[in-house]
Amino acid sequence: SEKPDNRGTVIGHGSNLKYLTGPEKLYLWKNIKNGKINKNVAEKLTKMRINTIWQQLSMVNNLDFASLSSNRQAALTSMVYQLGYNGFSKFKVALKHMANDDWNKAADEILKSKWAEQRIGLKKFLNL
Repeated sequence: SEKPDNRGTVIGHGSNLKYLTGPEKLYLWKNIKNGKINKNVAEKLTKMRINTIWQQLSMVNNLDFASLSSNRQAALTSMVYQLGYNGFSKFKVALKHMANDDWNKAADEILKSKWAEQRIGLKKFLNL
């Protein structure tokens, strides 16, 4: 079974508590037993997070998330999962390049970030 770490920041499959929506938090707190969650709760919470992220990405101006390749959808979903939507939305130049369908320039912008420096293999991952 899985449980929050001592800092109370991460639970389940790497979900940062500060990025959870109200319904996600409610589901989580209702399903903590003896300070832990089981595999099924972790999986359901991850599915809830992904659903929320897809809804958020579907509302990004000038980006037709639904029509993107599965690799691009996965890359953007992963970014929002790790950074939260607010963190992701700070990549304004990259988002502009995405809206113009210039994914190489978008990837270059992302790779310049401190966040990207901390990710091993991100350059290969973003080679979409």
